Amino acid sequence: MDSATTVRGFAAATGRIVTWLAANADRVLVAAVPPIGPEAGAERDPAAVAAYTALLRDLCARQGCRIFDPFADLRDGPPGLTTRAVPPDGSRTA
Repeated sequence: MDSATTVRGFAAATGRIVTWLAANADRVLVAAVPPIGPEAGAERDPAAVAAYTALLRDLCARQGCRIFDPFADLRDGPPGLTTRAVPPDGSRTA
């Protein structure tokens, strides 16, 4: 998992973003962190996917936004990973 400083920075930054969005939108939806492909497991920590998504879930619970998971069908591997090859940005290809 990333360092405590990185996690705190992520939590603070996403908190500021959601606070701003809540003040300027009727509804705020936050996407879960996408799983990473098996080829990225050596470069990135799969545990961070679940940890950052949990931070987003807690943030939404406190601030009244809604979290959703557009990547649910890709979560078919061990936690934080997908067995499918996906681009590094987590987007899907047709």
